[in-house]
Amino acid sequence: MTFELEKTGAKLALVGLVLIAGALGGFAAELLKVRKVDGQNEEGVWEGWRRLTNKYYDLGTPASLFLGMIAAALAMGIFSPIDEVAKGTAKVHQYDLWRVVALTLTAGFSAPKFLATAQERLLALVTQTRFQSALESAQQAAQQAPAADPQHKTVEAIVNKALAPQ
Repeated sequence: MTFELEKTGAKLALVGLVLIAGALGGFAAELLKVRKVDGQNEEGVWEGWRRLTNKYYDLGTPASLFLGMIAAALAMGIFSPIDEVAKGTAKVHQYDLWRVVALTLTAGFSAPKFLATAQERLLALVTQTRFQSALESAQQAAQQAPAADPQHKTVEAIVNKALAPQ
């Protein structure tokens, strides 16, 4: 079952669907948590928010709903189940309802781990980009330095070692 994203109403419906499915996934994950209630382990217990200290609150189950929505929206941005389909001479954006629901429910259900993994991947990408930029700068410096300069040899050795296949 596919829907076209040509009108604002369809786009708003997609955003609503993503947020609702992510919240449902977060709620399902919350119901599977085991908590101590009156000295016994209970599963499927709704935990309301409460104050821990003067500054901090435990948001309980609503926090899982919110994290599920954030993870679902992020998953839509990363995995993009929206297809571009030719319709006559124009291209139309469509989404498959079941792919969107499956993706966002899964992301919402695994929200804490999904968000932690996305953060790790983003930090690795930033580190790799910085490293690549530093290597390019070192290569330019090595090319501009005279070959007889002793620092040139040191920079060239460092760049060659960094670029060598492992």
